[in-house]
Amino acid sequence: MGSIARRRIAIGAVVAVALALVACVATTIRPTSAAWVNAAYGSTTVASGTWAAATFGTCAVLNKNGTATGKQCTVTGLRAESYNDGKPVGDRTANMYVNVSAPQAKSDGTEQIEVTLSLQAAAGLPAYWTWSTAGVDPGNLSAYPGFACSSLPTLRAYVPGWAGAGGDVYFVLFEKRAGHTGMLCTP
Repeated sequence: MGSIARRRIAIGAVVAVALALVACVATTIRPTSAAWVNAAYGSTTVASGTWAAATFGTCAVLNKNGTATGKQCTVTGLRAESYNDGKPVGDRTANMYVNVSAPQAKSDGTEQIEVTLSLQAAAGLPAYWTWSTAGVDPGNLSAYPGFACSSLPTLRAYVPGWAGAGGDVYFVLFEKRAGHTGMLCTP
């Protein structure tokens, strides 16, 4: 018997074994079905542009006496710009910018916008920010009475009424509050 004939016999044997194996597996596998089937429905409105979940915080338009006006207010952005000064974790500083949309807020000084911000949600904030020793310089923010630095990364403060038009409201966040004066929060 020639070498070609032996190869054909070997290939035939391999094919026969493979078919037998497939036949055995096919007879041992049984179809399954779920105990129940729930229909799922959903809908959405499609819009062009980009969007992100509102995870930056909340805001409310207040009269100077602290009562809510009921005017619409949304925190639309929160970002950090690191000083990039090479300082180690625990000693870093970042310029912060919050944006609010409160188109009906008055900018004549008779109204202010109270914000409660989730600072850890800020775009661009360096990784592993140290909150236990952090502090805030006010920039354009005004202090919320009795706000403690130990509440960070949640920040509660006031932005001026002009900010309702969507401009950047500036403040400074730093990891080491020791030695800072004039902070937005009490140590």
